[in-house]
Amino acid sequence: MTTPLARLLETLRLALHLVFAALLVVSLVQFFASDATADATDASPARRIAVIILTALLAVVYLAGTVAGQTTHGLRRFALPWLAVVLGLWLVLVVLSADAVWLLFPLVFVVLSLTGSVAGALAVVGCWVVAAGVPLITGQRSGVGGVLGPAIGVLFAGLAYWTYLRLTREVEYHRQVAEQLVATRDRLLAAENQAGRLAERERLSREIHDTLAQGFNSVLLLSRAARTAIDQGRTGDATDQLSVITATAHDNLIQTRVLVAEGAEGAEGAEG
Repeated sequence: MTTPLARLLETLRLALHLVFAALLVVSLVQFFASDATADATDASPARRIAVIILTALLAVVYLAGTVAGQTTHGLRRFALPWLAVVLGLWLVLVVLSADAVWLLFPLVFVVLSLTGSVAGALAVVGCWVVAAGVPLITGQRSGVGGVLGPAIGVLFAGLAYWTYLRLTREVEYHRQVAEQLVATRDRLLAAENQAGRLAERERLSREIHDTLAQGFNSVLLLSRAARTAIDQGRTGDATDQLSVITATAHDNLIQTRVLVAEGAEGAEGAEG
């Protein structure tokens, strides 16, 4: 069963991928907008072609990895190599275009989701170093803003991931509670059915016992009366008593068969 919170998490994951795609486009547009005002050396055709190729390659690799991760669990062992390729392409792209720093936020989120706490923290610090240091080293940016901007982005991405992780744990907790409730309900239904079957068997046992007891009591009394009639030479009365004994036994046999048949039908209905 999909809860509203689970659907919210699915929406957040989809939004993350859309943000990555949007920022990839923004970084490419910003690169060409910046190159339009730069000198001829910075706006070389070779650099532009390289940025376009790297951007397209990064988009394809990212899309392939996310789609594969959604459609099969067998590719989980390739998650870290895929992440390494994505980060490598991003690093080269940052070297050629500082505008690729825009991708830092979704990349930090992806890194934290695919790595452990310690490795994730180290990888996030490495992403910040790339985003803050590479543009300064290559002379594409300068000043405190080039360092603080990525730091703020990393901090915000970390808080967003922490919130996402808490929501994920909450969804898992509610899923386990729901499964326990379903299991408890099934056990209660089984116990109620068992109790109903036992009660029905007890009722049928009492009815069969009462029927047989009354029949045997009648047969016993009638047989004694017939014996007395035979001893006294009243053969006609004895014959009448034997006829009544036969009819009583036949009626009791029919009633017992009916009760047994009702019990069998009730047991089949309870099991069904």
